[in-house]
Amino acid sequence: TVGIQPGDQSTLKPAIVGAAADLAPAVIMALGLLNKTPVQLFRRELDAFITQRVETLDQATVTNMLRTVLQPHLGWIVIWGSFFGMLTGIIVQAVGIAPQY
Repeated sequence: TVGIQPGDQSTLKPAIVGAAADLAPAVIMALGLLNKTPVQLFRRELDAFITQRVETLDQATVTNMLRTVLQPHLGWIVIWGSFFGMLTGIIVQAVGIAPQY
């Protein structure tokens, strides 16, 4: 019969491991992975993904994305701004340094 026999695995495995060990440096060089950590590779891939994604966005999409993210917070900014403005006005009036009109 043609193929791998059950007894052939013990001699085949070292040959495959040896070939993989010999080919690994060539594959690493071909892919440009030499001297790069997994973090550097991840950053490079993430940068490429974000660049591609940003290039596909139009102005209306970006405006809607920003509005969706910021709108819930803008109400609180107005409320806290009003509160601190009122508090500042009360303190200035109480200390007596308010401008006279």
